[in-house]
Amino acid sequence: MQAFSTFGTDAVIQNIMDAHQDIPFHLFSTGHELLLYYEGAYPEVFNGGQTYEVKGHVGPIPAKGFIVIQHFSILEDHYRIFEKHAKRDIEPIQQMNGFLASRILQRIHERGYVIMTIWKDASAYQNGLSSKKLTENLISSTESYQPIINHTFTKYYHIIEEEK
Repeated sequence: MQAFSTFGTDAVIQNIMDAHQDIPFHLFSTGHELLLYYEGAYPEVFNGGQTYEVKGHVGPIPAKGFIVIQHFSILEDHYRIFEKHAKRDIEPIQQMNGFLASRILQRIHERGYVIMTIWKDASAYQNGLSSKKLTENLISSTESYQPIINHTFTKYYHIIEEEK
């Protein structure tokens, strides 16, 4: 399965959504930027965006929630190791209060991965971070992964509920 994302202004995002009403888009916001995301067997409809191969997923993307998107730049010869650790590290959080869904996404046109975890709200995520289950885990700390990770950064979003 593939996934796709792009950034844009309100007008650009609305134009894309209007032009492709058959695609179940998900709209995420930081408060300052909008990210439009979709996944499945749909063709790519973005002119400039990211394409991913979905390497792991848990649960459907809900209508509302708090999203943590971690970006990892990794050399290709470390992909298999990273993917194995990412799948292992997602398992313990699935049972945590407030956890809703996750995605492990491999970038197609650039090196690296994205791990997306979706929580009920920001406090559920913060409570998860303080759990002892997440010590030395990609979700809470990348220190033990420094030999295979070149660069990492994290962004936080809220799901924008679709107007009915």
